[in-house]
Amino acid sequence: MFDSHRRSLFLAILVALAAGSVAACTEDLGTGAACPELCPDQDISMIDTVIEPIVIDTTLIGIPPAGSIGRLFVAARGDTVVSYGVIRFDSLTRRFRPDVDDTTTVPIADVREASLQLLTDTARRIVTAPITIELYDVDTTAADTSTAAIVALVRPDRLIGSLTLPQDTTLDTLRVPVNDAALMDRIGDAGRRLRIAVTIGSAESAQLYVVGLISDSDAARLSYVPLSDEGAEGARVTVTPRSTTPAESQFAATLLTDYTVIAVGSDAVPGTELAVGGLPNRRTYLRFEIPPSIVDSSSVVRATLLLTQQPTHGIAEDDTIGVFPYIVTAGAPVTDIARAALVSTPGSAVGLDSLKVVPSDSGLVTLDVVRLLRAWRGQNVERVPRALVLRTGLEGLLPVEVRFFSTEAAEELRPRLRLTYIPRTTIGLP
Repeated sequence: MFDSHRRSLFLAILVALAAGSVAACTEDLGTGAACPELCPDQDISMIDTVIEPIVIDTTLIGIPPAGSIGRLFVAARGDTVVSYGVIRFDSLTRRFRPDVDDTTTVPIADVREASLQLLTDTARRIVTAPITIELYDVDTTAADTSTAAIVALVRPDRLIGSLTLPQDTTLDTLRVPVNDAALMDRIGDAGRRLRIAVTIGSAESAQLYVVGLISDSDAARLSYVPLSDEGAEGARVTVTPRSTTPAESQFAATLLTDYTVIAVGSDAVPGTELAVGGLPNRRTYLRFEIPPSIVDSSSVVRATLLLTQQPTHGIAEDDTIGVFPYIVTAGAPVTDIARAALVSTPGSAVGLDSLKVVPSDSGLVTLDVVRLLRAWRGQNVERVPRALVLRTGLEGLLPVEVRFFSTEAAEELRPRLRLTYIPRTTIGLP
């Protein structure tokens, strides 16, 4: 009785396994490599290939735009990086009430105890010797985006304030004295504005992160005590940053309320290379053209983007930094690649990982993009081109840069795509 029961159970298990094998053979063979083992009669081939799918690759410099990062990178790191923070005060308070109980105002005839308050991010501060924060008047009629014009005005005759701090300072809020006469010169002329470049000086390499208006609306403040012609003193006046140019774009003017100017930064990028990071910040844009027979009509099992790294040297050259892929979602009507690169979504949304790269290394770097190709399956490339952007996590805040060879480099160094896929298979009776 017992043996008969065991034989019945054993037969039931065999029937179940046989049924499972039959069911497996009726599945879409493009979903993986299991069916060839279950169904040895099926002739299913996996194709391994390497293609060069990049039709456009370029380095985009200055993205994201100035003023949009939320931190001003102020640094003096020898001949590698020199940068300033620029803060604009285009609307200065020129009248005050000598008597707080009176609504009558009078012109400001003089000021005293003027200062600029700065909020700094102490977590990333690098100070190994006493530092001096210096303020320069950099107001100019030159174009708003002219770096050369700002750099040319950081000179002794434009110095309007300074503050020296010890090496071990832990202050996050700094109040830098401003020359009263220099400020009054701007206040006394109704048509003038004050635009200040914040610099750092030290016997050793040094850097500060000044918190910008986007991150904290109270971060920077210009303040002074007003005096009338008769010497009457009013309550301390506080002025917030404001930019009135470019007049044709309020959005651009807002971004330029405070921003970073790179006086000395990363080397130029030759056509044979692609750069990610550095100062001014760079992003790499890659547009793909992959045969539809692969991306749309086959089952992609593996897909690896192959990039050949070119070593870079300088600050933090041996540190590991992250390079993050972003999927460009801008439609074909956006023909400006720089604008298209801003319309993107993190690759992590489809499971893409980041690259961990040491800038001074060289050789092959790989990025698994199989989930990206699956996400691109069926995408109308006439409406939304298939493109990726490579960027660092702290754009515009770190001088570290990674470089790869471009499609203009020697054949063996160019970006490539290694693929393993199963072509579409038709199952059924002839």
